Amino acid sequence: MKKIIIVAFAVLFALSFAGTSFCTDLIVGGTSTTIGNEDFEPSTNVTIAIASASTAYSAMAKHLSGDAGYTTTNSATGVTKITSGCTEGTAITTSAVSDANTEATTCQ
Repeated sequence: MKKIIIVAFAVLFALSFAGTSFCTDLIVGGTSTTIGNEDFEPSTNVTIAIASASTAYSAMAKHLSGDAGYTTTNSATGVTKITSGCTEGTAITTSAVSDANTEATTCQ
């Protein structure tokens, strides 16, 4: 799980320098995406949801077989474990991080 969180932070760092517009993205395990001119592909069954703006970000990561998600924001002092709406076999959605300034409170 630490690997997922570290990768999520790397993604967040890269996205935190995006333009002034607001962006919400969902990165699904097994699918490659380009971040900062580098390819990034989370582990199979891992989903990362990201909301970013020019000065803020919020992110959440969850493994499909897990019953908890992990979330953080640019202003958080750490990573928060959440279980609300986080059922085994259910992936997270972009609505979990719909605001770049607010930490997610549910996986759905």
